[in-house]
Amino acid sequence: MIFKAKKRIYLIIGLILVLIANIPFFILRGGSVIPVRDQLDITIISDILASRHFFSGEQVYYEILNGIPTRSLPPVSYATTLLYVMMKPLYAYLINQLLVSIVGFFGMYIWLQKVTNDELSSFLSSLAFVFLPIYPVWGLTIYGIPLVLYIILGLSTRGEEDKKPPVSFLVCSYVVIFLFGITSSVFLTGYAILVLWFCYSMVILFRVRKKQVAKVSFIYNIIGIIELAFVYMITNYKLVLMIIRPAGSFVSHREEAVKVNYPFFEALWNSFFRGTVEAPSLHQYILIVSVCLLFGLLIYMLIKKSHVDDGVRKQFRYLIILLGMSILFALIHAISHSEVVVKTVSKMSGMLKTFQFDRFEWLLPVLWYTAFAVVLTIVGMIVKRPYFKEILAVAIALPILFIVAKQSVFKDNALELFRKESNGLTWEAFFSEKEYKEVADYIKKETGCDQNEYRVGNLGLEPAVAVFNGFYTVDGYSTNYDLEYKHKFRKAIARELEKNDYNKQYFDEWGNRCYLFSSEYTGNPFLSKYTYPSFKNLELDTDALKEINCKYLLAAGEIVGAEEKGYRLCKIFDAPEYTYFIYLYEVL
Repeated sequence: MIFKAKKRIYLIIGLILVLIANIPFFILRGGSVIPVRDQLDITIISDILASRHFFSGEQVYYEILNGIPTRSLPPVSYATTLLYVMMKPLYAYLINQLLVSIVGFFGMYIWLQKVTNDELSSFLSSLAFVFLPIYPVWGLTIYGIPLVLYIILGLSTRGEEDKKPPVSFLVCSYVVIFLFGITSSVFLTGYAILVLWFCYSMVILFRVRKKQVAKVSFIYNIIGIIELAFVYMITNYKLVLMIIRPAGSFVSHREEAVKVNYPFFEALWNSFFRGTVEAPSLHQYILIVSVCLLFGLLIYMLIKKSHVDDGVRKQFRYLIILLGMSILFALIHAISHSEVVVKTVSKMSGMLKTFQFDRFEWLLPVLWYTAFAVVLTIVGMIVKRPYFKEILAVAIALPILFIVAKQSVFKDNALELFRKESNGLTWEAFFSEKEYKEVADYIKKETGCDQNEYRVGNLGLEPAVAVFNGFYTVDGYSTNYDLEYKHKFRKAIARELEKNDYNKQYFDEWGNRCYLFSSEYTGNPFLSKYTYPSFKNLELDTDALKEINCKYLLAAGEIVGAEEKGYRLCKIFDAPEYTYFIYLYEVL
């Protein structure tokens, strides 16, 4: 189907555009603008640590949070970890982003071709989808879903028995399912896909009239479901063992996490209309266009029911199903955050308390851009006039392409390459390798100690930067670490938390960021030297810091009255090309 000339041209053009969009990254390299949140501050660090210990068999990452079990910081994608094993982190990140973009466009295009059989609408919607500001560090967690949907549809024979999928397609399908399993996260979208795939298989079994065909299709799908579930179990075996045999495992800090409840209709509206921050779909424009088209088409069908052809009716049904599923996922989100559910879950323990049941909304980008392709297809079917329908489709698509491009990191890097106008933070500016090497070399010269022989705390600086540069930290960002350690760490920052209600709630009721909070800075500030940070009233407990083996503080600014507070200033590190002031203090 996709190998016909016209469809092949659109596919090739799209892949070329994806390649062109990635070129600035490979030219800029360390000067590439990379979003920090949930990428450089945790996910990349988990990949780097996994790659450092890939062949060692270590069960503990000693570099972070005074040493945490490797299962506490699992990489999202084990295939991505292999890239970090084979090459430097920057190139692993860029190669991964390129591969994810290519698979995302290719998978979305052939999936939309299967749904709409319209080249232009598939091309435009796939292009918008692949440039969404979705983080590539999550591998194919989101971008691989369209390819999986294409396979599921291919495995679901609905025609005669002699039209079953050929053996070559079956083999390729199960290979792709395996690859998706090792390049995606079961906790972010994997479990949702498994649940929905099983439900779909049951629908096939009971709804398809030809029972023999239904059974064959059901078996094909069940094999795929079992395969994907098995791959997820193998790649996450440490977490599986912790669930099966909890004895001897640490009590997670998430046991004390306080789930937040929201007003039901507010949560429903926000999820349906805005989506989720972690998997942005920027679909408000698509929603408005879809609703307008629905009302217009309903009125048209009521007035001229006999003149609406079967193709339009089929796409119309698809649009209803897609919007219905979006509402369903929004309902799941609203229910999981409702007061009754939150109170019930908060009384539980273990996985039931910490599991996030609302990850279904991570599927929304795929749903909305499938809906958008369906909308453009319906418009083309209604207009029918050659060239005019293409012009109209492009005109409708341009606003969403502009919206996506405006927030895309690809745009930021194009600006960085050609005009130097981007205000984004670059890879080399964030990790500041030369500056941190200077700190490590200074400590080595003064004490003779290597980085693994002492531990540092980070004050106003991201612990991830220190870990990236080879330091061993007492602080860090993890979604699952020892509750006992959180309590020990809290003693060090207790007085600072009492002076800032937001920071206190942030740490006590969530705690994934186990940081040395200062009451003078709310939340998780990025204190580059251009903010001229300083700590005038810092009251950390130095005895508690020493209990967690904190030998040095890497501070983003001066600690006023450091000597009286139990710190000795060793040296200030600064140079015009450095991003940070680093005040190196020894904890006395």
